[in-house]
Amino acid sequence: MKVDDSSPLGRHGPHVTYQTRYGKVRARISVPFNPQSDGQIAARSLFSEMTQLWPTITQKQRDGWTEAAKPDRSGFQLFVQVNVNRRLTGHEWAADAPPKTAPGPMPKVELLILPLAGKLRILFHCSSPWPTTVMLKASPPMSCGVSKCQIRRYLGVAGPVADGQVDFTEAYENVFGAILAGHKIFVWLTPVHNGHPGMEEDYFALTTAETERAVPEVFPGI
Repeated sequence: MKVDDSSPLGRHGPHVTYQTRYGKVRARISVPFNPQSDGQIAARSLFSEMTQLWPTITQKQRDGWTEAAKPDRSGFQLFVQVNVNRRLTGHEWAADAPPKTAPGPMPKVELLILPLAGKLRILFHCSSPWPTTVMLKASPPMSCGVSKCQIRRYLGVAGPVADGQVDFTEAYENVFGAILAGHKIFVWLTPVHNGHPGMEEDYFALTTAETERAVPEVFPGI
């Protein structure tokens, strides 16, 4: 927002005033979330590591990756993607391209953000256990009016389904801080088998300031 020329430069509460070629402008200060979480650091490190490992495998192995990657990408791209996924999900990297096999169907999932035990918690309510390893990504708290979100950060591997639930509050707060009422949070689940990603599924939920209540039985009988 353009402001009067007499306005002083610098920070003023939640806003900052600065000089542009068109005059003075005031903008709201955005407080960044933590880009140095353990998951983010690990992912960036693994991309670098896999890039360095690509020249160390044999030409026959590189040809195998190139063949497996057809027709939409290079063997190098597939090698990096699969091996980063393998390492992030607790497996050793593979010099040979692993077979791409489809995991079983994903369960029905409901994303919930509820006041439990005196704080807001974020969790999945699932109709059955995960069929394979599932990677978990999420957005920072967004305005409730946002309908789509491209900002996502890796939180880790989704924990096992226990009593129909997967609570990942701690994993979320390690990256984005405490969950506060009055926001929308987007979450993405990606099943991974042999390092190959399956169909990504996306969810969102609104944070709420309701009084504490029990997790609803979204899928009766589980």
